[in-house]
Amino acid sequence: MNTTADSNLTKRALAAAMKELMEQMPFSKISVSDIAEQCGTSVATVSYVLSGKGAESRISADMQERIFDTAEKLGYTRRSAPPKPKRSRVAIYWPKKGLETTLVSIMNGLNSAILFDTVPVSIAICPYEANNLHLEDDLWSSRVYDAAIIISAGAGDLATLSKRKTKIPVVIHNRLLPGYPCVSVDQEAAGRIAAEQAVCKAGDDIGLVINPTPFLGLTQRGTAISRTCQEYGVDIHSRTFYCENDIDAGYELGIRMIRSHQVPKAIICTYDIVGFGLMRALIEANYKVGSDVQIINTCTSLPQFFAKSTPSMTVVDLKMEEITHRAVRLAIDLALRHLDGSDIRPTIVAPQIIYRESSPVPTYEEIEYLKRCKAVHSTDLI
Repeated sequence: MNTTADSNLTKRALAAAMKELMEQMPFSKISVSDIAEQCGTSVATVSYVLSGKGAESRISADMQERIFDTAEKLGYTRRSAPPKPKRSRVAIYWPKKGLETTLVSIMNGLNSAILFDTVPVSIAICPYEANNLHLEDDLWSSRVYDAAIIISAGAGDLATLSKRKTKIPVVIHNRLLPGYPCVSVDQEAAGRIAAEQAVCKAGDDIGLVINPTPFLGLTQRGTAISRTCQEYGVDIHSRTFYCENDIDAGYELGIRMIRSHQVPKAIICTYDIVGFGLMRALIEANYKVGSDVQIINTCTSLPQFFAKSTPSMTVVDLKMEEITHRAVRLAIDLALRHLDGSDIRPTIVAPQIIYRESSPVPTYEEIEYLKRCKAVHSTDLI
């Protein structure tokens, strides 16, 4: 018996059979279904065996061996799972003081941005001492975070950022800084809206309440209010009152106004909750808020919060929730695309006045009065 000849015949027959089979099923098209068909079993059984779960699925040793042999002969290569998307690490830096009434809006915006799509992201909250960003080592390296957001940066922090470039993309929240991607409310428009509502309702009898701490956003709004009032022939510098953003502080200010007979017909508050204290003091002194006195608040906290007072509060909504949402999504996008964003134009969000009882919608006559004032005093300014 010529065993060598028989062996060669067997090899040639096997090669011919494999060639015929591969012409029917090229490598690129071989699947688990093809192996199951060759072995006379189910696709599920083949999947269990090829994934190493044959024994625990109680598949016989013979069947497992047959599946592995067939897969090898067919040249089956198991497809690798797609790589998991990279989890972006985003740090949110905010000052330890000054954001107490704003945090709910910021957190709502943060939450909505994270839930907007399925991109995995890790968020780190990093409180820091205002105007001390230069001490935050993790911000200036690329080892810990992929992107960062700076909320309500002070003038000192903005100066630091303008002189010293970070190694990760940094989004500036509610501020404008050349060379960085920024998302901010239009502070000039917010001040103008508040001032024009006051002029409509009270003519030149307007008071301005501002925080003694020179927060940048507050200062910008206050400047815009003063400038707009001047355009309408109203000088509010002598009617500017300084008060902390606190209900009790607002109440004490209201008492002082009443005792000194200095209650304006319209009061603009450049910050949130001080208006509630003012309102309480005026109501206790029998002033009718909304007719005797108008109160207009600019708000960084949730605008619906101001609907709960009695009477309800008219506010200029500074869109803090929307700004945060946009800033977080921008930071995540920059991190994923490995861009610094320095060439991105600032995103400016328009504020919105929400009329309520403390200063109702202007009448036709009041709007016409505003137009006449603007026409007269625009000529004076030329």
